[in-house]
Amino acid sequence: MGSRISSSVFLLMLYVSVFATSAFGNEAYLMTTTFTYPANNMVGSSYAYLSYTAEVYYCINMTANLIERVDDEVTGGPGMHSIGDCMDSVDVYDQWPYNPSAEYEMQSEISVQPYFWSDTSQYWDYYNFQVYDAGGGGDPVWYPLDYNFIGNGPQSPSLSNIVLGTVYSVWALGGQAGRPHHLKVITDETATASCGSKRRLITFQVVDVSGRHTGLTPTVETLHAIPEGTEYCPWNSCKNQGYCPPSCSTDGPTGKFIDQLWVGCPSSGGSCGFDDTRSKWWWCPRGRPRVLLTNNIYHVKHDSVLVNSLSDIVDGTHLYP
Repeated sequence: MGSRISSSVFLLMLYVSVFATSAFGNEAYLMTTTFTYPANNMVGSSYAYLSYTAEVYYCINMTANLIERVDDEVTGGPGMHSIGDCMDSVDVYDQWPYNPSAEYEMQSEISVQPYFWSDTSQYWDYYNFQVYDAGGGGDPVWYPLDYNFIGNGPQSPSLSNIVLGTVYSVWALGGQAGRPHHLKVITDETATASCGSKRRLITFQVVDVSGRHTGLTPTVETLHAIPEGTEYCPWNSCKNQGYCPPSCSTDGPTGKFIDQLWVGCPSSGGSCGFDDTRSKWWWCPRGRPRVLLTNNIYHVKHDSVLVNSLSDIVDGTHLYP
């Protein structure tokens, strides 16, 4: 409560199957992104194909990239091949030595090229996929998620390629990362601001049920009145204004973000601030219902900031829904 401070940018999940459909229910492609770990080697592969119906109107392009990361820093990685010859299916594969202290990320971006009509010198987007701008908005495909491409019917666009989306994978702590499940406290620090108010910064990390980070995970906070439980924007009496959390956003490459608990500056001082409020953090996959990650009571005043009545949470603590 106060604001979110995001760390850097990048990725998610491990085994992803994505179906794209037209408004008429015809399958456009299936894409999988996988990691395996045979005999001290990592193997990454991405596969995508068009259905027999969509092949009549589109061909497929895919780019897959692999990154090796240690302690949140990129240390290398062989990369992976780019395929863009407009085929009805593509398969990207690579193998490299496994570093047990590293985490591995794979990003596969897929697009389709509409059929070209020589007599009109235009591309024919039969299902009108261009109205569904998945990749252009920077929104990746989250696991598990069916992609439904809503079209208005046949038309001749000028677009030579339509970006459908990006699929992310992550191998963390020697195993496959699962679905986002709860939050882990990485650091919890409180300082005194120039106006005398207490400013608390908690670095959270989104993890799966086994404690592996889930990569680039979209999250959102909602605030709820106590005891009613109704969602609201609490009033900050120190600044005589309300606060509403931002909408769903994507955090850093290892699922980390900073929750700032602070009344701000200038402040009227004393015990001014917010009423005690229930904070809920959610995983917010696009096109799917939100999933609750944690549920805590925030006490944010000029002279004290408490979470569940605690002035400090031990690093490494797991907070559950």
